[in-house]
Amino acid sequence: MKETLVTVNMTYARIALILLALNLLATGYTLSKMTPIEDPEPVMVEEDKSACVGCGERGRYNLMFLRG
Repeated sequence: MKETLVTVNMTYARIALILLALNLLATGYTLSKMTPIEDPEPVMVEEDKSACVGCGERGRYNLMFLRG
């Protein structure tokens, strides 16, 4: 089998790559608009103050033992 070399005009190759990139961007934009993104409702979580052994008031650590 004989090997053949195919030559491509660079201008046409650049145009083809730009069209492929635009197609990809348009597809991503369309898919993002088709799927509705619902905002999650905020969940209120009450903290268990007894679970934090080393915490002081407002969740700060009591570092009095580090002072000389």
